[in-house]
Amino acid sequence: MGVIMAFIYLFTLGPVFAVQLLN
Repeated sequence: MGVIMAFIYLFTLGPVFAVQLLN
């Protein structure tokens, strides 16, 4: 269950952090 939450965090917050780093 914790692993699923971790994957959700990676897929949802990952792109957001990438965009912030690019900008």
